[in-house]
Amino acid sequence: MHYMIIPVISTAHMPYSSVLLDLKSDTRVCVAHYPEGGFLFVADLEGKAWLAPIVEWATRNAHEWVRFDRDGDVCDDLPVYDWDFQTTLPNAPTKREVPPPEPLPFEHAGSISHGTMRPQDLIPAFLEVLKKLDPAKHAELSAYVGDEDDNSPWWDSEDASMLLNEDLFNALNACAPDGWYFGSHPGDGSDYGFWECEE
Repeated sequence: MHYMIIPVISTAHMPYSSVLLDLKSDTRVCVAHYPEGGFLFVADLEGKAWLAPIVEWATRNAHEWVRFDRDGDVCDDLPVYDWDFQTTLPNAPTKREVPPPEPLPFEHAGSISHGTMRPQDLIPAFLEVLKKLDPAKHAELSAYVGDEDDNSPWWDSEDASMLLNEDLFNALNACAPDGWYFGSHPGDGSDYGFWECEE
């Protein structure tokens, strides 16, 4: 089975809000749009001036797809545009400096693992965060994981499933501050982390 990692970057790297919809009219471009952003296949994509630095950045980091999302990260290496997500502008607006993000309520807020559902990826990532948040619980749960390599059948065992889907989820959720939970992102089932509860 083939897995890939797709970076999630801010829609501020798009020159205007409907640019992905406009790209859909180009039969040479593979794009999947949704209200808050979209997925774009950038491998060998040419002819779009605003995309040139994104294609170069994605190629340099071995990514064939890029996901634009309203809540995605702003990448320091890419141009940023000033526009309102709800407003379609006829022309690309002026670039601006991005203000520093507001401080998160705790260090590990947001994504911990994205783009993979494999236990051999998720269990080590979750344990690494649990080690910082609850060292005693980490010591207890990490004892269930032997010196397993990536192809070990243990990752597909019932023990691994119980450790991942019950023990680790419960332990990390217990570490979440008030008003937050640990789990998958409401808009992306492969994006695991600490998220603010929706009212």
